[in-house]
Amino acid sequence: MNLPFEKRHLPFGVLFLTAALLALLPGCGRYMKLDGLISRVRVVETGSPRNVLVVEFDVRNTASVPYVVKEASLEFTGRNGLQTGDTIAVQDAQTLCKHMASLNHDCAQPLTTREQIAPGATVRRLVAASFPVTAAELRERTGLLVRIRELDRMETELREKR
Repeated sequence: MNLPFEKRHLPFGVLFLTAALLALLPGCGRYMKLDGLISRVRVVETGSPRNVLVVEFDVRNTASVPYVVKEASLEFTGRNGLQTGDTIAVQDAQTLCKHMASLNHDCAQPLTTREQIAPGATVRRLVAASFPVTAAELRERTGLLVRIRELDRMETELREKR
């Protein structure tokens, strides 16, 4: 029986399409992005020209693989435009939370480098950074951005809602 050209190659097309889908499906759910929101922002006056912004946030790993943190940073928009803070080390952030009266020993665990956030897990973390501005400028900010970078260069941005 003589089949038209399209019907003779139909099984090969189905096999090719099936192979392509099987090759692509394992990557589904591996897009490295955290979903979350900023829950609390506090300003710590240090008595020096630099003041500290302590930002707590909740994030959820929506991927099917662990999210490995490379670094985190804080940026705020104020009178003088966009300013990027100097991120405070984990040990210093913990000391800050223990000894600063304005924080009342009530701080989340700092986000650490190489920390792994398990697939589907939700965690509460904090990032602290110092800025060369007055405490009043930090309080009067018009925008705040927490940027978390993953080991494979994926980036998550959390913006403060005011």
